[in-house]
Amino acid sequence: MHGTGEQVEVSGPIIDKLSMVLDCEDSECQGHADYIDTLIDEYDWLQRLPTNYRGMRYRYNWSVLLNENTGARCLLQAAPYKGQFRIEFNPVKSGSSGLAALRRRLEVLLMDYAALLFAEGRVTRIDIAVDVRPVCLNYLKLYPLGLSLSSCNYGAGGTAVESVYMGSARSKLQFTIYDKYRESARSAYSDTVRFEAKIRRPMLLCDINLIANPYEKLLVSDFFDTSSVRQPPHRYLHFFDSVRQRGLHPALALILDSRTRKKYRDLFGDVYDCEWWNPQEIWSGFACEVDHLQRHLL
Repeated sequence: MHGTGEQVEVSGPIIDKLSMVLDCEDSECQGHADYIDTLIDEYDWLQRLPTNYRGMRYRYNWSVLLNENTGARCLLQAAPYKGQFRIEFNPVKSGSSGLAALRRRLEVLLMDYAALLFAEGRVTRIDIAVDVRPVCLNYLKLYPLGLSLSSCNYGAGGTAVESVYMGSARSKLQFTIYDKYRESARSAYSDTVRFEAKIRRPMLLCDINLIANPYEKLLVSDFFDTSSVRQPPHRYLHFFDSVRQRGLHPALALILDSRTRKKYRDLFGDVYDCEWWNPQEIWSGFACEVDHLQRHLL
């Protein structure tokens, strides 16, 4: 639990999701889509999904099983009218065996286009995640450089922050910071916070090692211990007691007037001296993740 003296651990970064698109001739795309449909009954690892699956504008949608142990699957889509194939998968959940299976099974389904997809296809989105524990999202102050705060979601009763979103839907970079297990409904409380960076910059798979460190765009402070904040005037002591008891965000949420709320928030100033948040050190492990992915797919 946060505050027991347990050392904070930062794990990651990991590549949590990867989407790729390959453009081709309309007729070739249609032909391959029809061919894949004929294989549904032949392979038990291939499953047809509904048209416009998850609201996406792809006429053909299939699910390809990659790892039986983890249940990892790849979403394969085709849009003949655009002449486009698309895949989406989770490299971490897939594991080494799943990534190898992805390459083999796409070669069965797409034939020569599989190699083209990995060599010349565009990476349209990559999600990179870092997990930190034991910390509590309630006590974190987050400031994105050059991004707006989109929303802050509270749990039942409005007493605990469950997720924070930064950056608009059209941004090339978005952050989602959330209580990892509460978000997945696995637990009523968690001491693990996930910092997820969603990057939308078209690039080749061979170039993802050139991605700039997104975590340098995020400043973090942990106010579980308010000793780093200057001593407040006596009239604000009750608010500091509220922060210690509830967390920074729930304590601010109890203040209904926006001007008063801003005044209380300013008590914490621009203190961003979190000892465990070191973007350069965190990012140092990204090269290994990229090497592992490229070794199996390129």
